[in-house]
Amino acid sequence: MAFFFGAEYIVGFYSSDPEIIRNAAIAIRVAAITQPFQSHQLIVAGSLRGAGDTIFPLISTFLGILIIRVAAATFFVQVLGLGILGAWLAVMLDQIIRWFLIAMRFQSGKWKRMKLA
Repeated sequence: MAFFFGAEYIVGFYSSDPEIIRNAAIAIRVAAITQPFQSHQLIVAGSLRGAGDTIFPLISTFLGILIIRVAAATFFVQVLGLGILGAWLAVMLDQIIRWFLIAMRFQSGKWKRMKLA
């Protein structure tokens, strides 16, 4: 909450340039919204890997970063003209989709049947 509502104040410690403050505040706010999804996704993906289910987190990360994030950033920035906001929204979309996929994989229980070496 502090990062979301205090973004300009935080950036103000590092720069007094209004454009830098505006752009950095956008990034901080989107990151603040993204953090709960990203944190949960990272924790659950780590749990899956620890249980021996390594391929699903690998594929979801690969597809998320190289396909979803790149395609969404291109669309948001180039097509919609959202600039830096579009780039950060692409990161957020990637994290939310990966959070959903990883959570569904965990809920499926398939990781319980993995054989550990």
